[in-house]
Amino acid sequence: MDMTIIIAVAILAVMVTAEILCIVHNGGKKLKSPDFVAVIPVFPNDDSFSERLYSISEKITRGSLRADAIFLVDYGADSEKTELCRQFCRENAYAETVLPENLEKMLSKTFAIDKEI
Repeated sequence: MDMTIIIAVAILAVMVTAEILCIVHNGGKKLKSPDFVAVIPVFPNDDSFSERLYSISEKITRGSLRADAIFLVDYGADSEKTELCRQFCRENAYAETVLPENLEKMLSKTFAIDKEI
């Protein structure tokens, strides 16, 4: 379990770094915002998952979060979390639940990276 959390934190750190580099690289120019994908891990023993998903929904509603895609990565979610993910995906057309082994394929497809998987 500890390795999974470390991997999730590393992925988030890379995403934040990439976003900062894109902002700095654009130099404040008014360009089309770069593609942005949110990756949210769903763990079976995450007691605060519903609150986190609600917070993300609120940010989307207010317009403070604009993602081209949201991937809910299922690391063995229980039935309650699976239903929360289904409901979130119904409310947000660009959100979908994926298995960890399919995440790389989905990211390649989203960013139009031609890669044999």
